[in-house]
Amino acid sequence: MNRERENPRAMREQSLFEIGQEVDKMEDKLGEKIDPGIRDTLIAVKAHEIPTSGSCEGHDNRAEALPWIQIENPEPDGWKEDDRLKELWQKWNTRDANKIKKLLVEWYDKRKEEGESINKKTRLFTSPIGRYGAIRLEPMAQYEISGRGKITEQDKKSREEKDLEPYKAEMKNFGEFLRQKFLEE
Repeated sequence: MNRERENPRAMREQSLFEIGQEVDKMEDKLGEKIDPGIRDTLIAVKAHEIPTSGSCEGHDNRAEALPWIQIENPEPDGWKEDDRLKELWQKWNTRDANKIKKLLVEWYDKRKEEGESINKKTRLFTSPIGRYGAIRLEPMAQYEISGRGKITEQDKKSREEKDLEPYKAEMKNFGEFLRQKFLEE
């Protein structure tokens, strides 16, 4: 009998464990390990076969203020000289961006059905990065804080007060939704 038929949830838990081991080996461009505050969400995203190329848990004193995960396929070898590869890379990135967008819609719809109000500042959304369909999953306020949108005085004050926890909690909660969905599939 196939082990997956015997206990599919155990097999999925094992998959999450293995993805976690891979994530624990990852390093950023500076040789730093994945931030602990984004690790579990990153694992859950990868469990849904959505590739990532960067992440940050959010910091009050350096880097990006709020948490984010970049959804992007690896660059295909030779892409700079090959328009067909550029087109294919964009197609892959768009496909995976659509996967995460669909999951976000499902999560927020579920929360609304349960009567939960959604904070517009902490709400996660996807923003385009680069020319080949890559996106960032991040809180709406990141767009404003980073200067890509209009920043409000409240956003500035929030960052100055180092009140990043609601934003981190939103990303963590989305990760937990993804994890549960993966285990129940």
